[in-house]
Amino acid sequence: MDRQYGIGARNDPWVGWLSAVVLGLTLAYAINGLPEFDRDRVVATDYVNPLNRWIWLGLLALAAPVLLRRWREALALTLASWPLLLLYLYFALSAFWALDPAISARRMVFTLVQLALLIVLLSGLRRAVLAHLLIMGVCIGAALIDVGAWAALPGYVMTDEGFAGLQTQKNQTGLMMMFGCLSVGTGYFLRREWWWRVGVLGSLLMIAGLLVATRSTTSQAITLLAPAVMPVVLLVARLPRRVIWGIVLGVLAALFVAA
Repeated sequence: MDRQYGIGARNDPWVGWLSAVVLGLTLAYAINGLPEFDRDRVVATDYVNPLNRWIWLGLLALAAPVLLRRWREALALTLASWPLLLLYLYFALSAFWALDPAISARRMVFTLVQLALLIVLLSGLRRAVLAHLLIMGVCIGAALIDVGAWAALPGYVMTDEGFAGLQTQKNQTGLMMMFGCLSVGTGYFLRREWWWRVGVLGSLLMIAGLLVATRSTTSQAITLLAPAVMPVVLLVARLPRRVIWGIVLGVLAALFVAA
């Protein structure tokens, strides 16, 4: 399957290493961003903050050598990701009826840059499982930093609404812990050594505890529902292509009607 989507298609070690390093930096910045230690201050969001824009463009520039070497694989991965792109298009349409279309359109462009960056980096990885390990590692590292911040700055990380850590608000922290629970929980099955599974279980308990502390009900609900939904998604993926297309078009039609 890795070769089908372009991952590991050529034996260029430097491309794999560069992709892994930049992907790790990208995930770490996407999760943590630039910490602000004044919650009363109105902070510019990523898509309007000049510094954040330059950081994302810098990450994209670091990925340029990967694109030059793996552009065919990146194109194949883009075509294979059509359900994700259709979902992005659906959300992008909301910019037309938003209260501030200009800001919404800017947000969509910002998200498009992130999608392009991730597609390029994933096409450069030599093994798909490395992306899973990077997500696990970044989430565990961010959780450990938040635990340390809780011990050092309890009045800052714990807000009236819930545990926010070093993130701007508790829902962002809840989203991070949700991804942590899903990636670390499934990462339990990547290796059979006792030390791996003990470490993964300990990390999972830590991240799950922080998720509860955030009081982010949406992230908690998704974390609980994911183990039931993912097997269904995997079963659908085994269906004939025509059936999958019918399901996707039916879901999209229902979303448009609901909107």
